[in-house]
Amino acid sequence: MTSAQAETISRWLVPTMLRLTKLHERMSATGFPADDRLMQKVLAAKEATGLLRLELPDLERKRQ
Repeated sequence: MTSAQAETISRWLVPTMLRLTKLHERMSATGFPADDRLMQKVLAAKEATGLLRLELPDLERKRQ
């Protein structure tokens, strides 16, 4: 992965993370229970996106 590729992916992931965070907050505020399947999926997507974002620098270094 090149620096440009990592930067492009990062630019896409940050707004996605923010949208997922807002969605999770809205779901919580409107009373979705923590064990709701959709709520769990949104939380998992938010966490996975954050982990991917954190992993980008390591992936970039390994490919160089």
